[in-house]
Amino acid sequence: MIRFKRSKTDLNLSKKSYLIIGTYAFLAITMAIISFFPFISEVSYRKGFFLAEQGKIQNHKYINRFKYSFHEYEKAIRFFPYESHYASEYIKSLDYYSDNTKNKTEKIFFLEKAISIMSYMQIIDTINPWYHARLSALYLKLFFHKKNPSLVQKSTFHARQALLSDYENPIFILNYANILQRNKRFSEAFYYYQKAIRIDDSIADAHFNLAHIYSSFSKFKYALNSYLKAKSLNKDFKYIDAVIVQTYMLLEEFEKAEQYIKVYELFYSKEDKTLEMISLFYQKQNKFFLSLSYLDLYFTLPQFESNPPDIVFYNRYIKLLNDTHQNHKIKPFITSHIKKYPQHEKLKSFL
Repeated sequence: MIRFKRSKTDLNLSKKSYLIIGTYAFLAITMAIISFFPFISEVSYRKGFFLAEQGKIQNHKYINRFKYSFHEYEKAIRFFPYESHYASEYIKSLDYYSDNTKNKTEKIFFLEKAISIMSYMQIIDTINPWYHARLSALYLKLFFHKKNPSLVQKSTFHARQALLSDYENPIFILNYANILQRNKRFSEAFYYYQKAIRIDDSIADAHFNLAHIYSSFSKFKYALNSYLKAKSLNKDFKYIDAVIVQTYMLLEEFEKAEQYIKVYELFYSKEDKTLEMISLFYQKQNKFFLSLSYLDLYFTLPQFESNPPDIVFYNRYIKLLNDTHQNHKIKPFITSHIKKYPQHEKLKSFL
């Protein structure tokens, strides 16, 4: 039998060496596992974000894209639960989807889902004021669908918590003031709107909402100044032109109102409230033909392609035709609208 001699170069490891090697091997495997889950999580997050963006762009694939996106976001959070950015982006997608879906049940479900995830984020970071601000907005949206007063209380609580965490942040101040105003706590809301303006005078919403409070107390001159300031900061502020013309009317400053209408070329406005208010403005001054011209524009707005305007506008239009001695135009006008809205029974009553 041939026997091999042990080579002098053979590796002879001590117990200590084995222990060290084993420790390093264990650490390497542990680190590989720890790195693997964040990697999978990041991949899922990127898929979720990409699908959500597709859902926003490609409306015909809107529903499926968002549902797949939600699945990927949840995977990302499951594999790496302490990365708040994943949860934050997921909440944005849920919020966007709930705003755009027409299904009320889905709206409520996904808003509640967003609230539960945001509440989970607060466990990770208990002091972040932006989490409170976002929760406040979500609870308020949910209230509009469920009409549960406790949701307003929760919204108010979180808005106040955000404010207390950062008392000089104009966004938190404005959010809290909005909720106070909705709850008809006008004096408190007034104080916070003024505080927000003192910190940052360029917030159009603060001036606009402050003007509403002035109007509610019949201080129309102050209201007009605030509305005009909001207009100067954001010329496309929704319905700003309507309330400015209305305030000029309340102050009986008709010449200034007419000048405002001409300067801003409101004849080309596509806002229903603006055209309605200008028509009323001219009707009050017995300028019936001008009032009719703005009502004509009102009836041709895109939102009335399939759904008719309120019957009050037909009453007003007919009255204006009578006032301008154009009674012969009433029947053709009503007939044309009956053809457009054949199911509208009240229109037929005018014939």
